[in-house]
Amino acid sequence: MTVNVRLKPIEPLAHPLATNYANVGAAQGIAYVDFWFIEPDLLGMIAKAVKDGQTATKGIDGQLVTCVVMGVNVGCAAVK
Repeated sequence: MTVNVRLKPIEPLAHPLATNYANVGAAQGIAYVDFWFIEPDLLGMIAKAVKDGQTATKGIDGQLVTCVVMGVNVGCAAVK
């Protein structure tokens, strides 16, 4: 059986969100996917410090953009 699905954005999520880091975890049959944003300049400064032989920071802060939670038995539907 085929069912047409129309997805409509809701405010404030109607606009694209930028992420550059993701973390996936699973527990009790549920998958958690966190999408984060880390300032690219910060990543560049850390890479430069390591390249120059300096000690890199032990941790950095990012902003959680969104979290997706779903059962691990959920499959993707084929798109026609």
